[in-house]
Amino acid sequence: MRHLTAEQIEDLLAGRSPSADEHCDCSFCRTRLGEAMAIRRRLRRAFRNVRPPKEMREAVFRLVRAFDGHRVNTGALEQPESGYSVKAQVEIDAGACGFRTQGLAQSEDGQHVSLSIQTDCEKIGQLAAALADRQPLDAYQEISPAGESVFMATVRDTLKGCCAGCAVPAGLFKAMQVAAGLALPKDISITLVKE
Repeated sequence: MRHLTAEQIEDLLAGRSPSADEHCDCSFCRTRLGEAMAIRRRLRRAFRNVRPPKEMREAVFRLVRAFDGHRVNTGALEQPESGYSVKAQVEIDAGACGFRTQGLAQSEDGQHVSLSIQTDCEKIGQLAAALADRQPLDAYQEISPAGESVFMATVRDTLKGCCAGCAVPAGLFKAMQVAAGLALPKDISITLVKE
C-alpha cells in the first residue's frame, strides 16, 4: 500500500472513495487529509460571501466544462465574443542576479496566448527565443494535469544549473493565465530570509 496521492486526497474531499487497495490509512496520510480538510473549511469560510464578477464566473465555467476527466476537450469550449483581446503585462525582478524582465501576454480568443519577452538576462533571452517557435501557447493545455506543458518543458530545457530556480518563468506563466482569463491580475511575491 502506498501513501495517498494528491489526486486521491482531492477525490476523498469530493466524496469519492478510492478503492480499498488504493486507500492508505496511516498516520501520515490521515494528517495530510486532515490538513486538506482544514484548508478547505477555511477557504469556504473566507469566500462564503464573495461573488465573483460575471466574466470570471463564465471563464471558470468554460474551463470546468472543458475538462473531461483529466483530458482537455478544447472543442467543448465556448469561444468568446468577437473582439476579445486581453493583454497582461508583467515586470519581474529576478532577485540577486539583478536582471529584470518584462513580458506581454496577449490573447485574441481567450485560449491561445502569445508572449513577448524583453530582458537583460542572456538565459531568459534564450528562453524567449525558444518560446517564439512554439507560440501561440494553448493556455488550457498548459494548465491541463494530463498533458505536458510546452511552456514548462521549454523552461526545463533552457534554464539549467543555478537558473533552474529562476522566478521569471512563474511570472510569465501567470501573465499567460491572465491573458486567457484563467487567473486574476494579482501581484505575486516571494520573500526569502536566511536564518
